[in-house]
Amino acid sequence: MIYGHLPEDPQWQLLEHPLTMKQYLMLPHIHGTFFELNLNIVSPVYTHKITLEPGQSYGEVLIATSTDGVGLSGSLRDKSDTKIEGGDFVYFDHDQNLWRCRFAPQKVGNHPILIFGDDILSSANVIGNDGKYGREVVVFVA
Repeated sequence: MIYGHLPEDPQWQLLEHPLTMKQYLMLPHIHGTFFELNLNIVSPVYTHKITLEPGQSYGEVLIATSTDGVGLSGSLRDKSDTKIEGGDFVYFDHDQNLWRCRFAPQKVGNHPILIFGDDILSSANVIGNDGKYGREVVVFVA
């Protein structure tokens, strides 16, 4: 659970490559649902900052899952926490077997990115009126 607590002594981090405090503070904000759904951030690693893809107007988060039945959705927000319509595009890439979460800010600056997820095979977990899966999974900044 390195995302929730950083032991001061690197040996107690139980990581192959221990993190410094600076690296720890750069990690994305992970919610418990992330681990319940057995998700793994493929890119970007060890940072909460999303940068635009070279030559493109969007940034991308790649998330892998080892289980079927996981659904993800996203939300790009402005500084006033208002959803930017059309600013997110999240889909499952069957060729690469991972989720591509793309976010296209309309202006320069920091924009909160929320990624939601749920077990879509469970009848209790349905997409809400806002088109998002029920539980927040991870938070980034574009």
